[in-house]
Amino acid sequence: MQTNRIVDITGLDLLSSLEELYLSHNGIQEIGGLDKLVGLKVLDLAGNQIKHVANVDHLASLEDFWFNDNALFENLDEIDQFAGASPNLTTIYLYGTAACKAAGSAYRSRVKALIPSIMQIDDH
Repeated sequence: MQTNRIVDITGLDLLSSLEELYLSHNGIQEIGGLDKLVGLKVLDLAGNQIKHVANVDHLASLEDFWFNDNALFENLDEIDQFAGASPNLTTIYLYGTAACKAAGSAYRSRVKALIPSIMQIDDH
């Protein structure tokens, strides 16, 4: 459902077996509506208008989180909710966000410190 002018995440409650959700390049401003998607392994929210990483701490099966190019996202510390909640998270994309730019050259080391399970940060 990429590039479909979606502005909020709703109507997914019956998709509890869903493993991959691609919602990049829409107009989403808040993360929500994922409460029943406990088996989700890939979540792509890149290129939206999201300000905060929230409502994802229950996604224990999550392996890949794509959040790049959400220019409004300004606080890198928000991703720490993945640390204990998503032990399988190995890939995260955050480049192109204000939080990444503000952290400067320490960006990748901060992400690794916040989420020890991470193996790939952006394309590195």
